[in-house]
Amino acid sequence: MKSVPPEEAADIEKEFFAPADTLAEKAMHALGSGRTIYKDNFREAWAQYIVGLLIRCPEDLELMRENWLNYVIDVPAHWELAYAETRKPGEPAALADKIKLMTSVSSKRSLDCVRWLVRAAAA
Repeated sequence: MKSVPPEEAADIEKEFFAPADTLAEKAMHALGSGRTIYKDNFREAWAQYIVGLLIRCPEDLELMRENWLNYVIDVPAHWELAYAETRKPGEPAALADKIKLMTSVSSKRSLDCVRWLVRAAAA
């Protein structure tokens, strides 16, 4: 928000970003622990947080898009073990190698569009 006057930026931060960030933090912890977000207010706050990132720091998001493989290729050992136990015939021997294969043109197109999925709770 470099082009927004400081007073207006502070108002936007206080009225829009701060409430969304507080709930989004709770949603992030839920997502990080593998739980599905059932509450609409958490889902909405998470969506507002993502939009906020696009507004607040588009350069950082572009950098992440360009370097995302460097972030995900460092696979923890327990992930590799879990992958080895469930790997299907014909799949790469290592999870890191499988992730590298995900950088095909169609995957890049999906990353360029940044698709965010929040699973809906079954009724």
